Amino acid sequence: MDILTEVWNFIIDNKTASIITLLSFILAVIAFFKKPKIVKEFIKETTKIIKKTKKVIFPTAEDWFDYGVKAEKQNNRKKAIKCYKKAIELKPDFAEAIKNLGYIFYSETKYDEAIIYFLKIVTCKQYEYIVYHLGRAHYFLKNYDEAMTYLDKAINYYHNIINEYQKQMINDNNEKDVIKESKYWLAGAYYYKGLLYYYHNSDFKQTLLCFQNAVKNDDNYAEVYCWIGYLYYYEIFDFDKSEKNYLKSVECGDFNAYANYHLGLLYYDDKYWFDDRVENKNINKKILEKFKKTAELKYDKEKAIQHYKKAIELKSDYVEAYERLGNVYYNDKNKAIPLLDKAIELGYNYAYNTMGLVYFTNANCNGDYDKALEYYSEYIRREQDNLDNKIYFEIGRVYFEKGLYYSNVHYDEAIVYFQKSIDRKERKCSNAYYYMGLAFINKSLVNSKDSKIGIRHIQRAAELGFSEAQDFLNDSENKKLISNAETAEVEQHIIYTLIK
Repeated sequence: MDILTEVWNFIIDNKTASIITLLSFILAVIAFFKKPKIVKEFIKETTKIIKKTKKVIFPTAEDWFDYGVKAEKQNNRKKAIKCYKKAIELKPDFAEAIKNLGYIFYSETKYDEAIIYFLKIVTCKQYEYIVYHLGRAHYFLKNYDEAMTYLDKAINYYHNIINEYQKQMINDNNEKDVIKESKYWLAGAYYYKGLLYYYHNSDFKQTLLCFQNAVKNDDNYAEVYCWIGYLYYYEIFDFDKSEKNYLKSVECGDFNAYANYHLGLLYYDDKYWFDDRVENKNINKKILEKFKKTAELKYDKEKAIQHYKKAIELKSDYVEAYERLGNVYYNDKNKAIPLLDKAIELGYNYAYNTMGLVYFTNANCNGDYDKALEYYSEYIRREQDNLDNKIYFEIGRVYFEKGLYYSNVHYDEAIVYFQKSIDRKERKCSNAYYYMGLAFINKSLVNSKDSKIGIRHIQRAAELGFSEAQDFLNDSENKKLISNAETAEVEQHIIYTLIK
């Protein structure tokens, strides 16, 4: 009976009242009465089974944690989440399980859930670094005040670590790695703080300062160099510094497609696009003039094509690059249309707008005017809530040219769209005033009183800084038109002079 007692005590000691162990005990009893010599061997094997199955039947919090780690390594996040939650149920203060669970939700962009778990451990000194992830999580949830608070904490945390190690004049490679890693995370905190200043506060100086601090700590941060290039180009208007930072981003490699795309924009900027950007911005005139001169000197269509193609090569679904390359080829339908079709196929609605431009540019008094209107209209239909006034100006241009080549009635349609462009008041619309003025003057062949209205619109365009309007007003032939507008019929040959 000593053998049976041994088996039973093992069951009790291990608290393993499972079917397996119960059956083992029954079999042991049978074996004792029939073949006692087998019992010891049976117990030995049963003991092995029980030890193996114990963790499966009654796992501890640590066991569940180990299962979670294993599931993560196998990329089975669903199972890992269940295991970590089981570990936390058994041990509510299991910090490593809480951290791992938070990271899984964070990596799956379930930021609300990630924040819940991160907040449980962020006050523990060993997990203080979680403030960085809390900052990013709040940023993506657009909780901007909370994001700024945690990113500032992250910046202080990593600065303190770096300063502490640097004071010790460290030569140990492991400790140098700590400094390098801390600088990496510090750079990330500055980057997201810069994005907060840009998107939430519209503070471009602070944005640039944060980005500069980011690359100071991580000089291989391709995305930030690209952003710095963007700021210099679109907000500070320094062409050379913009180019330098875009090229540095390309050199770093990780953000190559985007940097190449922006270099394409840099080398192929057009006058009207530039005018749109600077309207309503209080920029020093000398800075603007220098920027424009440098942009003209470095204007390089072939370089732009090369960079757009590289962007597409690196990112085959880069819809903006397809559209912009199509825009470069706007006067060559055979090259432009396949690129724009690809952008449309990939779901980029703005390509409809550019397709309208291509058909308009290549119209040559044929049916392409209607094709242009068709694409412009489709763009408006698809982007009703995101339109600016430029699309109405472009449609007005189509009708204006139809007025030149077909019938004066199209001038009325052009005027309607130019007025729509002006009414939206997003930009100064100097070009819309100018072309609306020309439309009224051209109409004056039928009704001479329209000439005076047209001149007023052109004068308004000149007041808003539209250089072509000023050139028009300074032209000697047009000065005669202005002085006689109220009393004289406008001669046919003067009109053709106006629209050159």
